[in-house]
Amino acid sequence: GHDHQYLGDGIAEELLNALAAIEGLNVAARTSSFSFAGKGASMDEIGKTLHVGHVLEGSVRRSGQRLRVTAQLIDVQSGFHRFTQSYDREVQDIFAIQNDIAREIAAALLPKLGLDKDVVLVRQGTSNLEAYNLWLMARQWLTRPSPAAYRAATEKLAEVTRLDPGFAEAWGDLAYIKGYGGSWAADPLPYLMEAKHAAETALMLSPDNVEGLLFRAYSSLLVYHDAKAADGYYRQARDAGADLTVWAFNRAVLHDHPMGQLEAARPYLEEAERNDPLAHNVKWMLAWNYHQSGRRADAVRVAEQLRRLGVSAPDGIAVWGIMLGPSAARQARETLATLVDAVPEFAHVGQMYQFAMDDVIGDREHARELLDGLLENAAAQLPVSPIVIAEGYKALGEFDDAIDWWSRAVDQHVPYTLAWMAPRNRCHPVIGKHPRFLALLKRMGLETET
Repeated sequence: GHDHQYLGDGIAEELLNALAAIEGLNVAARTSSFSFAGKGASMDEIGKTLHVGHVLEGSVRRSGQRLRVTAQLIDVQSGFHRFTQSYDREVQDIFAIQNDIAREIAAALLPKLGLDKDVVLVRQGTSNLEAYNLWLMARQWLTRPSPAAYRAATEKLAEVTRLDPGFAEAWGDLAYIKGYGGSWAADPLPYLMEAKHAAETALMLSPDNVEGLLFRAYSSLLVYHDAKAADGYYRQARDAGADLTVWAFNRAVLHDHPMGQLEAARPYLEEAERNDPLAHNVKWMLAWNYHQSGRRADAVRVAEQLRRLGVSAPDGIAVWGIMLGPSAARQARETLATLVDAVPEFAHVGQMYQFAMDDVIGDREHARELLDGLLENAAAQLPVSPIVIAEGYKALGEFDDAIDWWSRAVDQHVPYTLAWMAPRNRCHPVIGKHPRFLALLKRMGLETET
């Protein structure tokens, strides 16, 4: 049933991580691998999309305290089964089952490997099965972030850390999701404080926790304006075995693009996209990279793919709205407006990108109306993010006012000053040369040695 979906996903994810760690084995990444589940795609189609020679299929059936896990490894070209095996075990043996399957598959794929039968491929982060199940359900969020799914994922992770306070990976994921939520919220501070607590807890429990290191990289630049420290933490996270999809997205959106280092980011973004061709967040960063580098045809091609994939994060919707011209921008603006209604606590990010669409369309009337409403709210002491108001002034061509509000946003450590304001305006014909804007980049620690 559907309730075992995440258990199957969990086994698949642990296997994927275990197998990816083996020298000489190229494994397609999580988002792309998982996107075929239940779609009835042919082996040929899967092989072509993911650039793989073998596909691992499986199922999980649960009856009371008993589990039956079936796994089969299929050769894409011939359609032959290289390996089929069923495991009947007690529910609490789930971690042992994962290791058995990972070991047998690796042995089937790489006869030369000669894995020792005692080698542990799957790291067991918790022995609490309920905590583990909830953690697996929450993890689905990391690869397809969306405001609507934020609440459910954070609630699950909070419960996981209550059930097993020593589960480092759960604390790391909580840090990641809270840090992300901070960029969407009108007031980022409470989110960033919670993220910092979760990240430090994760790193105390496990010094090479990837998500904890990624949060340290993020806050080094956002809060302390220290690009060198941030770079060090990104390198540490990579060495600790970070998932390329998550790492490439973070490094590009929160470090290299804000620093104006498009050339440095392109190779790893392209590698991540080849490795995980259906991951939304990597695609939207790659589209930006092409767009800002003047590679218009490439930008449009990737933006089209994003629109077809039905990206649900406001950031990804904005990408295709901006890159595919005014009629796409109108469509994106409507999509963003429905998102504002659906998730009120993250309304402001939808509004920020609506202004960006107004800019593309040249619709100053809509921008003026939306901005007036926000300025009224600000005057009435209601929570309004300065980065949103700045975007409104930019859409109206009132750049000095925009820079005033950007300056406030930098004082308040608003994440979008890094992820959006800096990279988006570096190449703007007027703002990009404006002495006050350049001074702001310097204050943020974003000046690059030329």
